[in-house]
Amino acid sequence: MTELALRLPRAGASGIGRAIRALREADKLLLVSAFVCGLIVLIAIIGPWIAPHSANEGEVLSANLEPSGAHPFGTDSLGRDILSRVLVGARLSLIGPALVILACTVLGTTLAIGSAWFGGSVDKTVARVLDVLFAFPALLFAILAVAVLGEGFWAPVAALSIAYTPYMARIVRSLAVRERNLPYVEACRLSGFSAWRICAAHLLPNVWPIILAQATIGFGGALVDLAAISFLGLGVQPPSNEWGLMVADGRTALLNGWPQEALAAGAMIVITVVAFNVLGERLAAREEP
Repeated sequence: MTELALRLPRAGASGIGRAIRALREADKLLLVSAFVCGLIVLIAIIGPWIAPHSANEGEVLSANLEPSGAHPFGTDSLGRDILSRVLVGARLSLIGPALVILACTVLGTTLAIGSAWFGGSVDKTVARVLDVLFAFPALLFAILAVAVLGEGFWAPVAALSIAYTPYMARIVRSLAVRERNLPYVEACRLSGFSAWRICAAHLLPNVWPIILAQATIGFGGALVDLAAISFLGLGVQPPSNEWGLMVADGRTALLNGWPQEALAAGAMIVITVVAFNVLGERLAAREEP
């Protein structure tokens, strides 16, 4: 019985060994960036519940305090806890870019696949529309939208969604044209599948990994653009705790020697943008032949 037990493989040890080998062979940079992105998203979800203080209430006598045990990031010029403002503001700071990327991905992918499938005059018309949109820088387009529609959250989000669509559409179109000419598409057509079924069930899943990578990279750009619009005072308005607005609020204090608020919000913007950009680039590298 003992000899038989010794000869049997250790399933647990073997499974742990495979997991260790898989971890060693994994893309470390991809794992780290994915972990940071996941942590930031988690903060955005639970931030209001884990904030140690009220994000909008402060004490004038506690204004511009340096980091301490009670206020790890210090306080702003109104005596509000900066850590609490960063945690609460994460949700608003991420929702805007997420809506921009969601809208431009849906619109750009639809235009690109339709253009690649039908070709001819449809393809030329879509290409001309995208060329016109390329002529407008995203930030300038958002500022024009704010000038027409007014300050707030939705005008910059809608404008950036349109401005980011050409970037997504151009990449997806090039991939869709390549897939459109592969034998499996012709086989589906000969089998009697409709164009909608071929595009939705076969063509789209084959280009989806690159769409996901491009959307992840675009998230960082959208975050920077929305933060810049808020910094200029054209986006969300006080007392919101959006990170770009926090940098603008902390600008005067920074010049007076109290950099806590501007540095904390600016650091969160930089960390988030770098993490999402690295994640997107690593995802795109995995799809390269």
